[in-house]
Amino acid sequence: MRNAKAARVILRTVVLAIRAVEDGSASFDEDSTSSRWSAALGAARSRLAMVRYELTEKSHAPCLDFVEPMVLIDALDAALWFGQSCTDASRLTNMEAMIAAEVVIDSLDEFLRECDALEKPEIALVH
Repeated sequence: MRNAKAARVILRTVVLAIRAVEDGSASFDEDSTSSRWSAALGAARSRLAMVRYELTEKSHAPCLDFVEPMVLIDALDAALWFGQSCTDASRLTNMEAMIAAEVVIDSLDEFLRECDALEKPEIALVH
């Protein structure tokens, strides 16, 4: 659960950073487009990969649905990565990227609620 929470925090940080760019309180000279956040999503995705490992490679692991957050974060990361080579009209806007990140956060929240409902110590120790 620790890695899922870490992925959620990374995504929440991206959402806050995008909001800061959109309201003008943050500016990045080289790139303020949504594509700039792809590397952060990669960090969140690697934490979810650790969760996947714990849930698929351990014989005592409970059956939890981790697939939805993984697929959503992969799709968002691919869209942002692809956007680096696109014109402005083709890439996700900052607001679209923020909304997509919030959808991934909602999916992670559902996963974390499932983990909490199990109340299994091995889920709490995922790292």
